[in-house]
Amino acid sequence: MKKLIISLAVAIGALVPALVLAQTSTTGLLSIYVQVLSQGTSYYQYQTYTPGNFTVAVSGQSPSLTNFPGSQSGTTVTLNPGSYNVTVANAVNGYAPSYSVGCNSTIAAGQSQTCVVTMTPTYNYN
Repeated sequence: MKKLIISLAVAIGALVPALVLAQTSTTGLLSIYVQVLSQGTSYYQYQTYTPGNFTVAVSGQSPSLTNFPGSQSGTTVTLNPGSYNVTVANAVNGYAPSYSVGCNSTIAAGQSQTCVVTMTPTYNYN
């Protein structure tokens, strides 16, 4: 019985490194969050805007998603290593996007980046 346990332990030990190597990441993970400041009624269109009203576009090295609705809780996109760019694809009258540093950068295999898009009202009630 002892020989069987030792043989099994050696066999499992020989397999574990192979399994770890097979799980090596070749892509990077980009988490994209959209926040809308002063969520409420737009002066121009009298409509309430949420992150889902804005379409996010990702360009770069084979992104897993290229266009999707914005989300305050975040959307994860995988990318091959290299440069990438995140933009808001649809302009909504009365809002302007600003982007955090992680929205226009480079990513390496196994790396994680965070992009925060902030939609700020540009309208004036005066």
